[in-house]
Amino acid sequence: MRVGDVVLLYTDGLGERRDEALVVSVAALAESAGRLEGMPPDELVTTLAQRIVTDVPADDVALLAFQVLAPART
Repeated sequence: MRVGDVVLLYTDGLGERRDEALVVSVAALAESAGRLEGMPPDELVTTLAQRIVTDVPADDVALLAFQVLAPART
């Protein structure tokens, strides 16, 4: 990882849909997240959840994003 990279962790409730193949729903999630590149982690989580979770989810949904920062200089 490089400084500035954002890591997104999510539960299966965000990436799985009962009515489509896992590979399709995860690809849609990756595409949506890719369109938000450069967004701060807190905004990324909120915006992505709003775009992906459009109805009452059938499963739990949790997202966590963090950004890799440069080491502090002492």
